[in-house]
Amino acid sequence: MSWRICTVVEAIKDVRLVIASIFFPLVFLPGGVQADGNKPLEKTMPIQATVNVQWNVESGSTRNEGLMILRMQGVAHLAESVSVMDPAAPPGTIITYSAAGVNVNFTYEERTYQQNPPRGCSALLAEYEGTGSFPLKMVNTAMTSGLNIRKLGSLVPKEMLQFAPPEAREMMIDYYDFFAGSEKQEVNGRKRGWNDCNFQPDTKEISPTQLSIRFRITEDGKMKGSRRWAVDGNSGSPSFHIRVSDLPERIERRPLVPEPDGGGGINYAVSWVFGEVDPYVRIERREGDYWVPLPTGEPVNAIAGERMELRGTVMPEDKDPKKGEWDISGEGGSGNLMYIKKYNASHQQGKVEYLDQAGDQKQPEITFYWVDEGTGKVEYKTTALGKSLEESVEFQVKKPQFAFRSEAAPQNVFGLLEVGAGHPGDECCNPVLTSDEQKELEDFKDRCEQLKNELASLDPNNEWDMQTVKPQILQELIDHGCTPRGIQYEGIKFIAEPQDNTSGEVQFVQLLSRSIVVESEEGSSRNTIGNVLDGCYPYPKNISSYATLDAPGYSERGGTSFEVRNLDFEMFLMFRPDGEGNEWVPLKKVGWSWAGAIRCVDGDCVEEVSEAMIPESDQAPDTSEYPEWDNCSMGE
Repeated sequence: MSWRICTVVEAIKDVRLVIASIFFPLVFLPGGVQADGNKPLEKTMPIQATVNVQWNVESGSTRNEGLMILRMQGVAHLAESVSVMDPAAPPGTIITYSAAGVNVNFTYEERTYQQNPPRGCSALLAEYEGTGSFPLKMVNTAMTSGLNIRKLGSLVPKEMLQFAPPEAREMMIDYYDFFAGSEKQEVNGRKRGWNDCNFQPDTKEISPTQLSIRFRITEDGKMKGSRRWAVDGNSGSPSFHIRVSDLPERIERRPLVPEPDGGGGINYAVSWVFGEVDPYVRIERREGDYWVPLPTGEPVNAIAGERMELRGTVMPEDKDPKKGEWDISGEGGSGNLMYIKKYNASHQQGKVEYLDQAGDQKQPEITFYWVDEGTGKVEYKTTALGKSLEESVEFQVKKPQFAFRSEAAPQNVFGLLEVGAGHPGDECCNPVLTSDEQKELEDFKDRCEQLKNELASLDPNNEWDMQTVKPQILQELIDHGCTPRGIQYEGIKFIAEPQDNTSGEVQFVQLLSRSIVVESEEGSSRNTIGNVLDGCYPYPKNISSYATLDAPGYSERGGTSFEVRNLDFEMFLMFRPDGEGNEWVPLKKVGWSWAGAIRCVDGDCVEEVSEAMIPESDQAPDTSEYPEWDNCSMGE
């Protein structure tokens, strides 16, 4: 008998002595306690377990990423030599099933990148890939591969256990522990030297199966569960010595190994089913090329904008009808719908697409995005073998934290306009030009560029250049239309500042509503547009990757005229977390307004100061509202 069994037996004796002093006549008379009555022990035990480890870890000068997936499946056999078969003990109190012969399939991928590779070398430093299959180790003690069942809680009726000392009650529980171990496995790959560009074949040893599962048996006698957690890794491949447990601290002091530490560089997921079970639903999430089970006993952490590609699967899989129905709900901080199907945006249109209950939500697979911070819930319902089945997973969704402020200049400027640089046509609502118009535009730009170069080449210390040549060039720039005259706001800056370490990128989107009133010798007119995209999607980052500037303005009409423009804007800060297929989500929104007016008399134009409207600096509030539009304006 192994030391572990001996220890458990001694614990039973200790608890019996404590309780016997009070309840001896009731508990320890013949037939007083039965774990499972006289039901004979099962000679075999179905085993299913899945382990998924994915990592992306930076350490100094290297970054290591990879995955390992294990699938264990088979039948364990009763090991009488390491089980308590004493007739004095209730049947099934302490038994062990040998997992010898349970087969394991594994997939392994790993790549290491050099942050600053030598010139001419690839950033890839090493890579390994491999798949394989092997059986678990033979059981010769209770500490090797196998399933151990400990029904200590069944030794004493619940109504009597309450009178036992706390330390005894804590130990008297029904639980199981599963150990899986194997020999090291080889995976093939290649690597190069730190200062060498040439790869050489290489082989690496891994220990893929070092798993311990120690959990309470549920009240309905089931032995199944799942756990998922994250660890902040250091360097190289992570540890595959994995332990999950929900046992009391007196029995198991470390419920998760490796221990969660607030990081997220390494993600572990473990799921298991031991024994014959009725069909049940498991919700899985696609991660790369694989489906990973999601835990049901605890919330899953998610970042707003992460791609949620889920599927509902009936286990055992041969009972899966491959059809079901999803129900998604959530309580976000904004009170708006907490999830979307997709955000479709271009300079032509911006639109939020929502899930279709009659289509999207009646499939075994579904894809959506959490877009607000809060608690979300996903439920999958189906039917197997004439029985209604359902499962749910709770998500704790976080948004990245940003400060977002505007810095508004105090006034307008009347004179030469800063028209700014052009933007890519595929991002902006540029007009479609004929070939002749395009040629004319290119000639115009070439002449303007020539004049600006001539201006830049002047010698500031040469009196002739400064007093004679410069005014001539400036006038030609104006006459040619390169630097039109008009009114222009000095500008409002929008500055985003990340407040946490959530990795991803930001973009700006600005919507515009405009009113133009013109009075001239030809008469009066009013032109209005509402809720259109301001120029480009996304709005150009013309200051830095976290900041942009807008300086609306317009050129004078000349003659005798009066023109006033009122502009209302909404500037959005949006975020997309790193990762393939992730989506943009809104974080902040700033509303601001600007107005300017120009009065011209016989070609002499000035700013009508009384009509001006200057925005104020502000801190932007949070938002979960998406910017949407059906038209695009080149803006002001």
